[in-house]
Formats: sequence, structure tokens, C-alpha cells
Amino acid sequence: KLGALSCVAVPAGRVALHALPLGEAWEAAPTAHVLTAVRAHVLSAIAGVISHSSEAGVCGSLRAVLALPFAPVRLKRSLVEKHAMEVWHTYGPQGAEISELSDLPLVPELLVAASDAYHGKASSIERAFKIMSAEWASQHLFLEIRGAQRHERLLHFAACLRSGVLDDAAWALVDYLEAVEVPPAFALELASYLVGPCTVALQPDEGSYVLEALMWEWPAQLLPGDLREPLQRLSEDLSVKPHTSKMSCERSCERSGDKKRLPRLNVQVEDEPETWRSRMSDDVQELYELVHAQLSYSLGWDISEHWWSAAWSAELTHEALTSAAAEQLRASMARAQADELLLRKRRRWAAGRICRWAARSCRPDPLWPAVCRAAAALRATASPAQAESLVSVVRSALEGLEGSAKVEAAALELLALDRETRRRQEAASEQREIERTRAARERADELRRLRGLRRQAALERKAQRVRGRLFES
Repeated sequence: KLGALSCVAVPAGRVALHALPLGEAWEAAPTAHVLTAVRAHVLSAIAGVISHSSEAGVCGSLRAVLALPFAPVRLKRSLVEKHAMEVWHTYGPQGAEISELSDLPLVPELLVAASDAYHGKASSIERAFKIMSAEWASQHLFLEIRGAQRHERLLHFAACLRSGVLDDAAWALVDYLEAVEVPPAFALELASYLVGPCTVALQPDEGSYVLEALMWEWPAQLLPGDLREPLQRLSEDLSVKPHTSKMSCERSCERSGDKKRLPRLNVQVEDEPETWRSRMSDDVQELYELVHAQLSYSLGWDISEHWWSAAWSAELTHEALTSAAAEQLRASMARAQADELLLRKRRRWAAGRICRWAARSCRPDPLWPAVCRAAAALRATASPAQAESLVSVVRSALEGLEGSAKVEAAALELLALDRETRRRQEAASEQREIERTRAARERADELRRLRGLRRQAALERKAQRVRGRLFES
């Protein structure tokens, strides 16, 4: 400190004004001026980085911002989310195996951004899953977000789609939509990434053509399996039929004895589907029509005539797998799922151990509550002479010479002495009050006695005067 002014030492040339040289390389300046200069340097650096990396797009800006040790958190989250959305539009739920930012530690940023999206004010499972799907290394951590364990089927759907096992992916998506309430737009978007490769795998009679709006980079090797039943159930789920309520439907199923399956889309409609679809946004309505048309085409159903004039891709083919290769692919996928389950159990076991260790290591010292009670006792006491002994005991405990039990005993003793002192003071005050009352009563009695004597003397004088007059007469 220079006088009463707080200063810090900074490299020479950082602060233009009010700087005191400290040799050739350092200078001292007031803290407020240093903070202002550092803030201006941070803002100029961020502006320069973004302006120079704008030509490289979001990836260039994100790479440059992550290289800055002082970048604002909100800016990093915004760029991370934009990068994740670009990857989602290219690769869909399967994610990118190798991205332009694979050499950067992007997984922690993705996990924090996804957790904020999942638990923020506008909670969105859609945004959180899209952010975590930016990289393969981050997608399997999606279930580590608190409360996301019920979306395990969604992660299984992405893993099956990434491996090209389409029948398992279709069943996983159907089970997920029937078990968890999701926004209709997100359900349609997930289905839009499934219908394209399913059409190629089914090889319809008219040819394996896919609408250009539903094209994306799906795996080259596809294992179709039995796709017709799950796709039919998916088409029923996405039809959004009107229902009164879940309980009424369950009761009607119990009466009829039919195991009717209830669509679980997060849509509650009481009117006709056409009326509900008229209330959808234009983008969701267009996506619904695209997915429905592609599903109908892949299953060999009739579609409207205007779809034949739409933009379709060239005829697509896929590499047919032998039975041995298919079994090997399913076995490798099963092993990957088992390894992922084992890794998840190990992470949770390690998290439990870390939490227990943190609870033990961060447990408050028993001396601190004793010191707090001693402080309360000191504030409550009225005698500084009695407090001196407790202060000396606390000093010894802080120096390690005494334990917390001695401090608590000294605090209790001080409180007991203080209560005894207060009791004695109250008793003395009551005794003084009694004595004052007795003295006042005695003074009143004395005044009454004196008044009686004066009255008696006055009567005697009056009687003498009367006797004197009678004697004279």
C-alpha cells in the first residue's frame, strides 16, 4: 500500500496512467486502474479473436475463445451450443465421431451447457440431448446429468442408429416415445433421422428413394432386421389421435380386455387431429408431412400424388451384410453396451466414494461449533472479569493446546456463573425494593402518628380554653 491507497504490481506498460515504476519490468498502480485496464484488455482481445476467426465460422470462433483463459462463460456457452446444433444438423442423433474440435477439451463445456439447458428456466430435453450429441465422447455422458436417467432409451436409440442396427433403433424409439412424454417436434425430428436409412434398408418396390429434406450422413452398413412392425407402430405414435385422458382410456381397456397401447406424446387434444395439426407451426407441420410421407413410402402404403413431384434423392443402395457379419455387429454392439453399463457403474461408484471423501474431509472441525458457543457466551455475559478466563481457554484451543470439550465446559461454566450473578443481582434488587417499601411504610406510619399527636395536642388546647371560659363566668 502507498499511504491509504491499495496498489498492485503489474508488468510495465499495462497501465497508461497513475503508474509508479518498479524497475524496468514492473510498475505499481492503483487496483481500480489495473482492473479497468485488464477489463479493457479482455474485451479488446475477445473482439479481436472473434473478428479474426469469423471467417472460419463457429468452430474457428469457439477454438479461439476456448484458447483465452479469461473468456466470459456466457460467450463460451453460446458458441458451444451453436457448434452442437451444426453437428446435429449434419450427423443427427448418432453424433460426430471426429469433429473439427476433437483436439480440444470440449466435453466438459458440452456437459455444463447441456446441464444448464436441462435444468434451466426453460428446461429442454431436446436442447440438452442435441448438445451432448456433438461428440461420441460426450453423448454417453448424457445420463450423468441429474434427472436424465429416464431417457436411457433415447441414448440406446442413438447408439443403434450409429451402429446401423435399424430394427433395434426403431424399437428403441417406439419404446421411448411410449414411455416418456416429449414435445411432438422433437419426436418428429428423431423419427426424421430414422425413416431415411429404413427406406434404404427396406428397398421398396418403387425403389429406395428418400426425400432430399430427410437426407443425412447415415452409416454405410445397415442391418435392417424386421422393420415393418416397429415402423407401423411409430407411424401410429406420430399420428396424434385424439384421447380424452389416460385414466379413461385405461378403464376402457380394462372393460374391453384389449391391451391397447396409448401414445405418450406430450400432446393433450380433445378435438380432431386435423384441428390440432392446424395449430402446429409451419415447420413442425412440414416435418410431420415429410416423415409421414416417407414412412408411408417405405412401408409400401399409398401417398398423395403431389409427393411424386417433390424433390427426391437418387436411388440409394446399401452394403448388404452376411449373416456372420450381422451377428458380429450385434455382438460388438452388445459388448459396447455392456462396457458402457460397467463404465457407468464405475463412474457412479467413484462419485459415491468422492462424495463420502468430500463429506469426511470437508466436515467442520468440532472446535468451530465450540468457538461459536463461546462467542455466544461472551456476548451474553455482563462481567468482563468472568469472560477473561473463557478467552484464555479459546486462545489455547486455537493454538492446539486445549480441546473443544474444554472450550465447551468453559463456556458452560461462564454461562452458569453469569446466570448465578444475574440471580444474585436480581435477588439484591428485590431485597432493595423490599427495604424501600418497608422504609416508605415506616415513614407513612410515622407521619400518621405525628398527625395524631398534633391533633391530640390541638384538642387539649381547645379543652383548656373551654375550661378557662367556664371558670371566668
